[in-house]
Amino acid sequence: MSGQTLSSAADIDPSYLSLIETDGLIPTRPKVLALGRALGCVDAILLHAGYAPDHPPEKVLQCLAGPGLDGLGEPLRSLLLECLRRSPREQAALAELLEVGLRLRPNSASG
Repeated sequence: MSGQTLSSAADIDPSYLSLIETDGLIPTRPKVLALGRALGCVDAILLHAGYAPDHPPEKVLQCLAGPGLDGLGEPLRSLLLECLRRSPREQAALAELLEVGLRLRPNSASG
């Protein structure tokens, strides 16, 4: 697909598409969604651009719901499922909180 065809299909100005290609402009999420729809691969394009899909990937949900992670325990499994159902912004905030919490928590394995 040519750049002109893609920009037309995504309803994006060709100069904006050129800035992405040549100058490394990071497109906004709405522009990425439009490009993904035009190309028929929304989730892959979102992930490649650094955005989370609007819905949790089915394989992750199946993995968390399946018997393979029984060792996690139900509280952790439920928490992970709930995190995956949150918006990308909320997921980022939750990940940051978890990271801080893990750094503050003494390492129980060391002693």
